[in-house]
Amino acid sequence: MCTIHQFYCTIHKHLEQTLTFKKQISFSQFMILVGFFNKEHPHITQSKLVAYLMLTEATVSRHISTLVTKKLLTKEKDLENKRSYKLSLTPKGVTVYLNVKKIIMGELDMYLSSINLPPVELEGMGGMYEL
Repeated sequence: MCTIHQFYCTIHKHLEQTLTFKKQISFSQFMILVGFFNKEHPHITQSKLVAYLMLTEATVSRHISTLVTKKLLTKEKDLENKRSYKLSLTPKGVTVYLNVKKIIMGELDMYLSSINLPPVELEGMGGMYEL
């Protein structure tokens, strides 16, 4: 029997390894992409991502730079706020997001089916174990 924390750490480590191997993207970088699919507007600022994902500015900044280099995001000066940038998903970013989401859902189904828990709908996520 393992604790919830051990179970979470096991899943997180496995997802990191699987995604890095299959898609050359980390789970944390994927979570940046998730931020774009949970917002009403196609553009989002770094500070909004920091608040949404509850990560540090430095972490989000590092991931954004990597995702821009991989051409999964674009980064443009915000014309309304000169100190800020607008971030957008590229078509390649959308494709990677959808492919990685499919991998994660398969991995979560595998893990969650191995334990006897009733299915849970995550509030605001629109489905069973939905990302």
